[in-house]
Amino acid sequence: MKWSFASPDEQLNAADAWGYILRLHLSYFADVDGVEQFLEHIREQNPLFDRILELIHTFGAENPRQPVECWGFLEPGLRDLVARMTYLDPRGRITAREA
Repeated sequence: MKWSFASPDEQLNAADAWGYILRLHLSYFADVDGVEQFLEHIREQNPLFDRILELIHTFGAENPRQPVECWGFLEPGLRDLVARMTYLDPRGRITAREA
């Protein structure tokens, strides 16, 4: 599988670029528990709450997530570190001391 982090300029410069970028972040760094905990953390009053709910439902069999844990081009230790550093819920992220 080939991975590319380059994003088309039209996506990054679009009026709704936030949706594109947030969807990538959810694809790479979110899991069900992390999303639930993050939504609990930010609460419904946060403008991202509904946007995250909307985007998380765009993933499925034809459009699966691409989590960092599956990135075979990274060494296992680095994959684990990146996953722990980018965990969606800040309360579950690795601390500097733990790293």
